[in-house]
Amino acid sequence: MMLAPATFATALPPDVAVLFRAEELPTPVLPRGVDFDLQPEGPFAWASPTWPAGDTLQEWAQDWLERPDPPRAWIGLTGHGLQSTAVRVCIATPSLAIFIVRRWTEALDQGPILRRRIEGAFGLSAQLLHDASEAQRAQAWPANQRLLLIDDDFDSQRWAWLAPGEGLDALQVDAMAYISALADIDALRSAAVA
Repeated sequence: MMLAPATFATALPPDVAVLFRAEELPTPVLPRGVDFDLQPEGPFAWASPTWPAGDTLQEWAQDWLERPDPPRAWIGLTGHGLQSTAVRVCIATPSLAIFIVRRWTEALDQGPILRRRIEGAFGLSAQLLHDASEAQRAQAWPANQRLLLIDDDFDSQRWAWLAPGEGLDALQVDAMAYISALADIDALRSAAVA
């Protein structure tokens, strides 16, 4: 498995980068070449115009299952400032969706460890986006399959390959969801080369 090149990330709107820098957080990664057209959705959130209504990961993931096109994203902080509770980064492409909710607060000296956990989630999601793109380019992506990964600090990590008609109940709880998904994609790419 090779690390995603730094050039894989697309540029974020300046306001997003400024907010994440102000919080001393790493910036999330969106795949290059996809226009997510992020627009402000309140003072601390940005979303694609096609992002669904609702406020829960389950609602957003269900929308993606029913409507995988067009690519869309949602990035933001919930409860910004002293009340900050979470970083949310949700990326949905026709074949892959990653929904991340990571706790974020500076209270009780939690900032450094939570910052590292956010950085880890962003790094693994960037790797997953990169490897998925490479698998598709190599025509190794399974036909009629989509990959959904939910990384929710307030619930659990879960993921699955989903065929048309499968729902959120098919997701497998897996504390190593990113690694499991990356290993599956790596195996697909290796099998396509063999």
